[in-house]
Amino acid sequence: MMLKCNMRTTVTINDDLYRAVKAQAALEGQTVGSLIEDALRLMIARSVAVAGQNSPPDLPRSEMGIRRGIDINDNSALQDALDEGLSPDEVH
Repeated sequence: MMLKCNMRTTVTINDDLYRAVKAQAALEGQTVGSLIEDALRLMIARSVAVAGQNSPPDLPRSEMGIRRGIDINDNSALQDALDEGLSPDEVH
């Protein structure tokens, strides 16, 4: 059995667009998140088809990561780094 993993994220979109998405999701009996996922899948599939590729394009990768010494499973380590006066960008 394959486990389904979801990433929680925050996006900023235009208020009118959000209201339209929310209304469309209600009409289709979906959540806003699932409607957005469907739209993104369609956009990627269309992009792949237009490009004639068999797989989605490589997405840009960041060289940034968590600063050494900070355990991502330890909230207090992050708080300590911020208390030291490090900006969130310096913690990465």
